[in-house]
Amino acid sequence: MTLQETLVETLPLALDAVLTIALTTIGLEAELSSLHSYGSNTTLALWFGFMGVLALYAGLALVGRERLLPRLRANA
Repeated sequence: MTLQETLVETLPLALDAVLTIALTTIGLEAELSSLHSYGSNTTLALWFGFMGVLALYAGLALVGRERLLPRLRANA
């Protein structure tokens, strides 16, 4: 197996892992911002909460479960 073949196999896996971690982190940060701004600005808190749920769903369900997990199982 050459270096190019190895990169072709591992690069999509690594990118999906980074994307899953990034979206999950952004979602958690948005949820924390929602909790911190709930007392002062309810509209902003709801916006942060919605965006946090959306980012968590995208990170964990769409990328993590639908793309990353099947690739990990296929490479194992």
